[in-house]
Amino acid sequence: MNPSPPPPDPVPPPPSPAQPAAQPPGGPDWPAIKAAFGRLAGLGPAERAAGLAPAALQAAGLGIADAAELQALLAAHDAERATQGLLDGGAVQALADDAADEAPAAPVGERLGAWAVVRALGAGGMGEVVEVQRADGRYQGRAAAKLLRPGLSGEGVLRRFAQERQALARLEHPHIARLLDAGATAAGRPFFVLEYVDGQPIDRALAGLPLRQRVQVFLQLADAVAHAHRQLLVHRDLKPGNVLVDARGQVKLLDFGIAKALDPAPASAAEAEHTQAGQRPFTPQYASPEQVRGEPVGTATDIYSLGVLLYRLLTGVNPTGRDATTPAEAARRVLDETPTRPSSLSPALVDDPGWLATRRHLAGDLDNILLKALEKEPARRYASVDALAADLQAWLDGRPVSARAATWPYLASRFVRRHRAASAASALALLAVLGGAGVALHQARQADAARARAESHLAELRRISRDVVVAYGDAITHVPGGAARKIEMLQTTAATLERLASQVDAQADAGFAADVAGLYARLADLLTVGNHNVSEKLEDSAAYARRAVALYSRAGVAGVPDADSLVNWAQAHQALASAAQARRDFDAALRELAAGEAVLAGGQQRWARAEPAVRGRLVSARGALAMRQAALHYGWGQPNRNDPPAALAALDRAGHWYLQALGDGRSPDMEDVFQLGTVAGGRALVHARLEAWDAALAAARDSIAQRQRALALAPHNRTVQGAVAADQNLLGGLSLNVGDSAGALAATAPAWATLARLIAEEPAHTNWRTNQQALALNHGRALLGQGRAAEALPVLGVAEAALAPLVAGGQANATQQRRLAQVRLAQAQAHHRLGERAAAQRLGEAALAALRGLTRERPTDRDAWLVQGEVAFQLAAWQAGAGGAAGARAARPWQDEARSAYARAAALRPLTAEHARRAAALPPG
Repeated sequence: MNPSPPPPDPVPPPPSPAQPAAQPPGGPDWPAIKAAFGRLAGLGPAERAAGLAPAALQAAGLGIADAAELQALLAAHDAERATQGLLDGGAVQALADDAADEAPAAPVGERLGAWAVVRALGAGGMGEVVEVQRADGRYQGRAAAKLLRPGLSGEGVLRRFAQERQALARLEHPHIARLLDAGATAAGRPFFVLEYVDGQPIDRALAGLPLRQRVQVFLQLADAVAHAHRQLLVHRDLKPGNVLVDARGQVKLLDFGIAKALDPAPASAAEAEHTQAGQRPFTPQYASPEQVRGEPVGTATDIYSLGVLLYRLLTGVNPTGRDATTPAEAARRVLDETPTRPSSLSPALVDDPGWLATRRHLAGDLDNILLKALEKEPARRYASVDALAADLQAWLDGRPVSARAATWPYLASRFVRRHRAASAASALALLAVLGGAGVALHQARQADAARARAESHLAELRRISRDVVVAYGDAITHVPGGAARKIEMLQTTAATLERLASQVDAQADAGFAADVAGLYARLADLLTVGNHNVSEKLEDSAAYARRAVALYSRAGVAGVPDADSLVNWAQAHQALASAAQARRDFDAALRELAAGEAVLAGGQQRWARAEPAVRGRLVSARGALAMRQAALHYGWGQPNRNDPPAALAALDRAGHWYLQALGDGRSPDMEDVFQLGTVAGGRALVHARLEAWDAALAAARDSIAQRQRALALAPHNRTVQGAVAADQNLLGGLSLNVGDSAGALAATAPAWATLARLIAEEPAHTNWRTNQQALALNHGRALLGQGRAAEALPVLGVAEAALAPLVAGGQANATQQRRLAQVRLAQAQAHHRLGERAAAQRLGEAALAALRGLTRERPTDRDAWLVQGEVAFQLAAWQAGAGGAAGARAARPWQDEARSAYARAAALRPLTAEHARRAAALPPG
């Protein structure tokens, strides 16, 4: 049901020297802003005013939005100069000063705006923390408030505190304490109010829990810190007291009181991870070496502190300074001591009666993960918190981690660790599969005893192919090139198993047939359109699917060994349905889907009393079949039966099955929640094609909500992150269709940021760039609708770079031709708003010429007529806007063309509200 994205490899065009510099897709031109700030910060008022003149800004390559950012930075700089000495000096002196600056607690009952102080909770950094209750009678509420310390005065300090409030206001994350209110006391002390977190510091909350559970809770914290980094904020004081865990095991990260916006304009790659220099408060036991030295700090600082915190959670002690008696000594130990390898810690140092067993689990991957996070040099640590979290998730899954070289012995050891029951004979047999050896079979032909051993080896091979080869293949599917490697692995293993089966007595073994069939079903699914960047090979997929169905049918529903085999069987029917749909044989496709439905229904009867996880897999598979039925009835970008009501009914069935799977007495499964988002997105697309805009918008919002629920369950899953962005793009496009550019921008801006990050993290993964190209038109139009023409132009350039080569080469379909015309129109509107009327006219006329050709070739293409009417309407408005009789005469041909195009579209189907408004505004012909 997802729309087909435009082609890859967009390259945004450079700004023209004759126009104000456009903003890059991610926002202002920070390198240029930083360079200008360096030139102007130290100048007097007159010299600075000259540097901020429009001509000087244009010569420096700065646009309107850049100038606003530059002036804000200069204002903040001026305000802070008077109090800069507050945070200067060495680390030890800063610690001493902070310890000496004790502030009296706010008295009980003191009003903080609508809140009243209940009791003191603590103090640190720049302020004190108190518990407060809502006191204005509007509602009952309990919260925590932070106040600036008495004695800290000056405009610079107040501005820094205001920045802290702004930082918290833009942090919306389930594991970061939420900002509720902000203001100043009657005496002028600034404060802000946060949600009250009733929990324990993370080290106490996790003490005694299994190692895996501690890592899983820590991943919640990592996701919160990664979110802050994406908002250009660094915490700088990650320690147990700032990370609370509530009774439900949910993490809440507190105190961004010393957070500072990251410098988004690095002058060089070496500065890219750093904020500006200057000493800031910190907790020495958890501080990074660069913090102790008073050097510039950034995201790498938080990564180091996370490493210290995780080290403490897993071992109970700190990596350095364990015998330090003063804060200053602990700070120096950060510089002087090399962190002890966790698994090498002596039992005498660790308060864990089961330490000898615990450290065996730490040895190897966890050791390497922790030591990489704790590297003295920031460049040698993990590049991001997401990278650290990905290695921890890989350890939980038993997959290879990046903190260790991916040698063949290491990868093989991951297999063995995940499958400890495998005997030495089965390990040798796996090597025989992968290397093509046939020693066991040769022995089997020599004697009955050897034949028995070969059958035993075959059974082990079947188990390993199911539990190791398939599982390892699933793990590598989403890495670049991983899907192709998985296909090779499955093909080799399936062929080898069939060859071995022909030489031993396995014909009566239904379990063996199911194992081989499962490999073929997975191959068929991988080769189906749209899966994991593998090219569509539907005929190959159908061939594998037919072999899978034949093998499963031999055993029947009652004969297959497990529910997973039935799910694979249904997937094989689904692959055959996809191939039939591509051939436009819709009746055959429906028959295949009905056959898959019968298999799963039979499985539900057979395993009606099985554990919830087994029942859930069967129910989820029925949801997947219903989704395929919806695509067959009214799919997007593929042949379909053009039956929207049937598609909506199938989507309802899919939603029913996924909801049943989620309510089947087990923990929420991310895939099921994710697919509820797919169902809602499918409804949005069908309603959009029917132009039922309210229903489409509601469904799109539901889709985003479900995807975000899935993301909360798997915060580091990039596929889910990309899906959230795709759904936000859908909502943005729908909002534009009803004239809501503000709502469109609210949807597309976070999607654009997400895809920019994913592209930077995985430049070889083509999905992210393709999705960005699909988003560019909607995001650019949303920016344009909010008056941000200079920012819209480079974004629209991403869409143009993807579509223009296809259109020029005659390879574009009608949708792509129409989209390029829409891009040209939006570019024309942006240039017109920037005062570049000649460029606007040229682009508008080019778009109109292309649409005339498209409507000549496709006279029943209503969407093309609508866009043609819109472009002609815009050209007429520009001419009429020139004023006078000449403007009216120049506008008349465009008005006639717009009127004619809208009439042709209306003859095919009534106009949408936005187009009807334009048509009504045209003067009578």
